[in-house]
Amino acid sequence: MTATEAERDKLASAGNQARGRLQQSQAALAATEAERARLCFAVNEARAELEQTRKTLAATKADRITLSFAVDEANEKRRIETDTVNARLAAMTERAITAEKLLITARHRLLASTAENCSIERKFADATVARDAAQKKLEALQNLLQVSERKVQELAVSRSELIEVTTTLLKAFKKGTVPAKA
Repeated sequence: MTATEAERDKLASAGNQARGRLQQSQAALAATEAERARLCFAVNEARAELEQTRKTLAATKADRITLSFAVDEANEKRRIETDTVNARLAAMTERAITAEKLLITARHRLLASTAENCSIERKFADATVARDAAQKKLEALQNLLQVSERKVQELAVSRSELIEVTTTLLKAFKKGTVPAKA
Protein backbone atom coordinates (compact mmCIF):
# COMPACT_ATOMS: atom_id res chain seq x y z
CA MET A 1 0.00 0.00 0.00
CA THR A 2 1.14 3.08 -0.81
CA ALA A 3 1.55 6.05 1.29
CA THR A 4 -1.48 7.61 -0.25
CA GLU A 5 -3.53 4.59 0.36
CA ALA A 6 -2.27 4.41 3.85
CA GLU A 7 -3.06 8.03 4.24
CA ARG A 8 -6.43 7.49 2.75
CA ASP A 9 -7.08 4.52 4.99
CA LYS A 10 -5.87 6.56 7.87
CA LEU A 11 -8.13 9.40 6.84
CA ALA A 12 -10.99 6.98 6.27
CA SER A 13 -10.36 5.46 9.64
CA ALA A 14 -10.24 8.95 11.18
CA GLY A 15 -13.45 9.83 9.30
CA ASN A 16 -15.06 6.64 10.59
CA GLN A 17 -13.93 7.49 14.07
CA ALA A 18 -15.16 11.05 13.62
CA ARG A 19 -18.49 9.69 12.35
CA GLY A 20 -18.65 7.39 15.33
CA ARG A 21 -17.87 10.24 17.66
CA LEU A 22 -20.37 12.40 15.77
CA GLN A 23 -23.01 9.71 16.18
CA GLN A 24 -22.09 9.40 19.84
CA SER A 25 -22.22 13.19 20.18
CA GLN A 26 -25.54 13.27 18.33
CA ALA A 27 -26.85 10.47 20.57
CA ALA A 28 -25.53 12.32 23.64
CA LEU A 29 -27.02 15.52 22.25
CA ALA A 30 -30.34 13.77 21.67
CA ALA A 31 -30.18 12.32 25.23
CA THR A 32 -29.27 15.76 26.57
CA GLU A 33 -32.07 17.29 24.52
CA ALA A 34 -34.49 14.67 25.88
CA GLU A 35 -33.20 15.32 29.40
CA ARG A 36 -33.56 19.08 28.81
CA ALA A 37 -37.13 18.57 27.56
CA ARG A 38 -37.90 16.32 30.55
CA LEU A 39 -36.36 18.89 32.92
CA CYS A 40 -38.26 21.73 31.20
CA PHE A 41 -41.47 19.71 31.57
CA ALA A 42 -40.60 19.02 35.25
CA VAL A 43 -39.77 22.73 35.77
CA ASN A 44 -43.04 23.73 34.09
CA GLU A 45 -44.94 21.23 36.25
CA ALA A 46 -43.10 22.55 39.34
CA ARG A 47 -43.96 26.13 38.28
CA ALA A 48 -47.61 25.15 37.76
CA GLU A 49 -47.61 23.35 41.10
CA LEU A 50 -45.90 26.36 42.71
CA GLU A 51 -48.54 28.66 41.16
CA GLN A 52 -51.30 26.33 42.39
CA THR A 53 -49.68 26.28 45.84
CA ARG A 54 -49.52 30.11 45.78
CA LYS A 55 -53.21 30.24 44.84
CA THR A 56 -54.03 27.72 47.56
CA LEU A 57 -51.91 29.73 50.01
CA ALA A 58 -53.72 32.94 49.01
CA ALA A 59 -57.10 31.21 49.39
CA THR A 60 -55.99 29.75 52.72
CA LYS A 61 -54.85 33.21 53.86
CA ALA A 62 -58.20 34.65 52.80
CA ASP A 63 -59.98 31.81 54.64
CA ARG A 64 -57.76 32.40 57.66
CA ILE A 65 -58.61 36.11 57.60
CA THR A 66 -62.32 35.29 57.21
CA LEU A 67 -62.11 32.74 60.00
CA SER A 68 -60.11 35.17 62.11
CA PHE A 69 -62.86 37.78 61.67
CA ALA A 70 -65.48 35.12 62.45
CA VAL A 71 -63.54 34.04 65.56
CA ASP A 72 -63.14 37.67 66.65
CA GLU A 73 -66.85 38.25 66.06
CA ALA A 74 -67.75 35.05 67.93
CA ASN A 75 -65.42 36.02 70.78
CA GLU A 76 -66.98 39.49 70.94
CA LYS A 77 -70.47 37.98 70.85
CA ARG A 78 -69.49 35.49 73.59
CA ARG A 79 -67.98 38.33 75.64
CA ILE A 80 -71.16 40.38 75.26
CA GLU A 81 -73.31 37.36 76.13
CA THR A 82 -71.05 36.59 79.09
CA ASP A 83 -71.27 40.20 80.27
CA THR A 84 -75.06 40.09 79.84
CA VAL A 85 -75.32 36.80 81.71
CA ASN A 86 -73.02 38.12 84.43
CA ALA A 87 -75.11 41.29 84.72
CA ARG A 88 -78.30 39.22 84.90
CA LEU A 89 -76.69 36.93 87.44
CA ALA A 90 -75.62 39.92 89.53
CA ALA A 91 -79.14 41.38 89.32
CA MET A 92 -80.70 38.02 90.19
CA THR A 93 -78.25 37.61 93.05
CA GLU A 94 -79.16 41.07 94.32
CA ARG A 95 -82.87 40.25 93.99
CA ALA A 96 -82.31 36.94 95.77
CA ILE A 97 -80.49 38.73 98.59
CA THR A 98 -83.30 41.30 98.79
CA ALA A 99 -85.90 38.51 98.71
CA GLU A 100 -84.00 36.69 101.45
CA LYS A 101 -83.97 39.86 103.57
CA LEU A 102 -87.68 40.35 102.92
CA LEU A 103 -88.29 36.72 103.82
CA ILE A 104 -86.40 37.14 107.09
CA THR A 105 -88.38 40.32 107.81
CA ALA A 106 -91.62 38.54 106.94
CA ARG A 107 -90.68 35.62 109.22
CA HIS A 108 -89.97 38.03 112.08
CA ARG A 109 -93.27 39.79 111.44
CA LEU A 110 -95.05 36.46 111.23
CA LEU A 111 -93.51 35.37 114.53
CA ALA A 112 -94.47 38.71 116.10
CA SER A 113 -97.95 38.42 114.59
CA THR A 114 -98.24 34.85 115.84
CA ALA A 115 -97.16 35.92 119.30
CA GLU A 116 -99.60 38.82 119.14
CA ASN A 117 -102.34 36.48 117.92
CA CYS A 118 -101.57 34.10 120.79
CA SER A 119 -101.76 37.04 123.20
CA ILE A 120 -105.02 38.18 121.62
CA GLU A 121 -106.37 34.61 121.78
CA ARG A 122 -105.43 34.44 125.47
CA LYS A 123 -107.09 37.82 126.05
CA PHE A 124 -110.09 36.63 124.02
CA ALA A 125 -110.24 33.44 126.09
CA ASP A 126 -109.96 35.50 129.28
CA ALA A 127 -112.61 37.88 127.96
CA THR A 128 -114.82 34.90 127.07
CA VAL A 129 -114.36 33.49 130.55
CA ALA A 130 -115.10 36.94 132.03
CA ARG A 131 -118.11 37.33 129.72
CA ASP A 132 -119.38 33.88 130.70
CA ALA A 133 -118.91 34.78 134.37
CA ALA A 134 -120.64 38.14 133.78
CA GLN A 135 -123.40 36.31 131.87
CA LYS A 136 -123.89 33.95 134.82
CA LYS A 137 -123.82 36.89 137.21
CA LEU A 138 -126.31 38.72 134.97
CA GLU A 139 -128.57 35.67 134.91
CA ALA A 140 -128.29 35.41 138.68
CA LEU A 141 -129.07 39.13 139.00
CA GLN A 142 -131.97 38.79 136.54
CA ASN A 143 -133.27 35.85 138.58
CA LEU A 144 -132.91 37.96 141.74
CA LEU A 145 -134.63 40.82 139.95
CA GLN A 146 -137.48 38.55 138.93
CA VAL A 147 -137.72 37.24 142.48
CA SER A 148 -137.61 40.84 143.76
CA GLU A 149 -140.24 41.91 141.20
CA ARG A 150 -142.43 39.02 142.28
CA LYS A 151 -141.96 40.06 145.91
CA VAL A 152 -142.71 43.68 144.95
CA GLN A 153 -145.84 42.52 143.10
CA GLU A 154 -146.82 40.36 146.06
CA LEU A 155 -146.14 43.31 148.35
CA ALA A 156 -148.14 45.56 146.04
CA VAL A 157 -150.98 43.06 146.07
CA SER A 158 -150.64 42.72 149.86
CA ARG A 159 -150.53 46.50 150.18
CA SER A 160 -153.61 46.83 147.99
CA GLU A 161 -155.33 44.21 150.10
CA LEU A 162 -154.12 45.92 153.26
CA ILE A 163 -155.32 49.28 152.01
CA GLU A 164 -158.65 47.73 151.14
CA VAL A 165 -158.92 46.04 154.49
CA THR A 166 -157.78 49.20 156.24
CA THR A 167 -160.27 51.27 154.29
CA THR A 168 -163.00 48.81 155.16
CA LEU A 169 -161.95 48.87 158.80
CA LEU A 170 -161.87 52.64 158.85
CA LYS A 171 -165.24 52.82 157.30
CA ALA A 172 -166.53 50.29 159.77
CA PHE A 173 -164.85 52.07 162.63
CA LYS A 174 -166.39 55.30 161.57
CA LYS A 175 -169.72 53.58 161.38
CA GLY A 176 -169.03 51.90 164.60
CA THR A 177 -169.28 48.39 163.37
CA VAL A 178 -166.30 46.07 163.07
CA PRO A 179 -166.57 43.20 160.69
CA ALA A 180 -166.07 39.71 162.01
CA LYS A 181 -163.33 38.78 159.73
CA ALA A 182 -160.82 41.27 160.99
